[in-house]
Amino acid sequence: MNKSLSLFYVFVLLLSFSSCTKDNDDNISNNYSSIVGVWEQEGFMDVSGQRLVFAPDQTGIKIFKSTDGEFVTSTASMCSWEYTSNMVTVYEVDVVIGVYTLSSEGQLISENSEELPFDKISDTTLDYY
Repeated sequence: MNKSLSLFYVFVLLLSFSSCTKDNDDNISNNYSSIVGVWEQEGFMDVSGQRLVFAPDQTGIKIFKSTDGEFVTSTASMCSWEYTSNMVTVYEVDVVIGVYTLSSEGQLISENSEELPFDKISDTTLDYY
């Protein structure tokens, strides 16, 4: 009887640890999936602005476009990103190049208040990778 009771307690203990781990993994997955995709500032296609591409492996591309009369200049740079506590931090090599907050409206807002917010335009990065 004592051996059966000990086995029962071990089973309950293992079950409680495994259920906590699964919940945490699901939350991390859901957070990343809300960020993964293509984000764009209003006016990017018409005049100028930025586009951010966040891949599932936490790599990305930061694209800047500007229009000056008839001339269009566009640059793209590889980056990496991390998401914690509704904040997306974007890095080039090991240098922070941007910090964005995911708003309740589903926009990425730069800590630099002069920048326009980013709207998510795609959940996939297949056109970029």
